[in-house]
Amino acid sequence: MTHVVDGRQFYMRVLDKNASYAKIDKLMSKLDANSAEEIQKPVLKGTLCAVKNRADGKWYRSKVLATLGKGFMEVMFIDYGMVGEVNVDDSTHIRKLPANALQFEP
Repeated sequence: MTHVVDGRQFYMRVLDKNASYAKIDKLMSKLDANSAEEIQKPVLKGTLCAVKNRADGKWYRSKVLATLGKGFMEVMFIDYGMVGEVNVDDSTHIRKLPANALQFEP
């Protein structure tokens, strides 16, 4: 179980020897804000991107859910189900998702 919204909505990973999760986690752990490509602006709802989670400092594959105003966007960490906020004007916390990270289904 990776995230629980309520008793009817929760997210989990099914682990098996063919699971892509370890590959995704390893790939995202190597993302470097200094060398990763900047995300194209304006950032629109539905955009797939890499977002650095402020809580743990790790990069996650994310999808923009909504514009919150004043440069903030609501994003879902697509491999975990968590929802968070990111300031799209702070390029140290949002980057273009590397092409090799798109090969894995969310």
